[in-house]
Amino acid sequence: MLRHKLSTPDLSEVELRQALMRQGGGWLTGDAALAAIVLWSSGQFDTNAIAAVLTVREDAVCRTLAMARDGARADARAAR
Repeated sequence: MLRHKLSTPDLSEVELRQALMRQGGGWLTGDAALAAIVLWSSGQFDTNAIAAVLTVREDAVCRTLAMARDGARADARAAR
């Protein structure tokens, strides 16, 4: 069995995130997800503005916010 070593180009985290979002990546992770949640919670930004600031697709921001909201609901139910 042949094993090929995969070479990955040197991409910055931002470039990698942008490439994944162009491919239709699902949601944000890490600092980008936290930033999206904080910006949305402030009430001063819409999803389009958040996507522009984070240089990601708006649908990824929407999915991330929906996941955060669903997680918060699950936590609230578990606390009862």
